[in-house]
Amino acid sequence: MPVWSDKLLAEVIRMMLDAYFDVQFSTHSHGFRTGRGCHTALQDIYHNWGGTTWIIEGDIADCFGSLSHELLIATLSEKIHDGRFLHLVRKLLDAGYLEDWKVRSVRSKP
Repeated sequence: MPVWSDKLLAEVIRMMLDAYFDVQFSTHSHGFRTGRGCHTALQDIYHNWGGTTWIIEGDIADCFGSLSHELLIATLSEKIHDGRFLHLVRKLLDAGYLEDWKVRSVRSKP
């Protein structure tokens, strides 16, 4: 269980990234956005996609675990020019995770 300071830091980072990038997303994008989710996606489909007869749902296995950390940092650095913030994000990406009480390494894939 993360301590409150870790949760606070994660929330501040989320808020900063949200401020930079949320305005760039399509109004039809519902995943992982504040105030949006499955319910707003279904409302959007109901009100705007009247002729739709098929909807295909997909899940990309291990999508986030397979993303290149270098690509993520390069994309962030296009809009965010604070080296301290980018260094913090890089450290978080490289930190790994705890599973079955063992620290697992996260390797950046090219």
